[in-house]
Amino acid sequence: MTGVQVEYARALFQLALENQELEAVQDGFQAFVKALDRDVRSFFNHPKVSRAEKRQTLEKVVSQELLRHFLYVLVDNDRMNLADSIYYAFVDQINEMNRVREATVFTRTELTDPQLEQIRSSLSKKFNRKIAIRQQLDESILSGIRIQIDGTVIDETGNRQIEDLKALLKRG
Repeated sequence: MTGVQVEYARALFQLALENQELEAVQDGFQAFVKALDRDVRSFFNHPKVSRAEKRQTLEKVVSQELLRHFLYVLVDNDRMNLADSIYYAFVDQINEMNRVREATVFTRTELTDPQLEQIRSSLSKKFNRKIAIRQQLDESILSGIRIQIDGTVIDETGNRQIEDLKALLKRG
């Protein structure tokens, strides 16, 4: 992540903290980022759509005032293409404040909430800290799960098992 995303995230974090709106901003930002499909991204990044039109759209869809004004700044500075990475840097700021470690869970298909909670609970016991889960789909995974947390990789994928078997057969 570049310094630009982190600086925007830090600014939003400080404002939300000062205004005691951290949770509301996080919830609104998360919902906004989840809604960013290809068409929405095209709209916000299209050079022929005026800044005024983009601001009007934000006014209609983002109810949290601080977040809406922050998104106006992104529109005005042609930085809407960074919204995802700014959101993740923002969450990193919150996690750092709350002493929460973040784990990225890679799977081929989306996991259910109970599955994610089981992973969160297991990792929390293993690392003796609160754990926040970020799920990422990876179509290259044949089966299983890969977890990255603080530079540690826990790889229980079918891909790794196949590679281990290939290595064993080569030595064979």
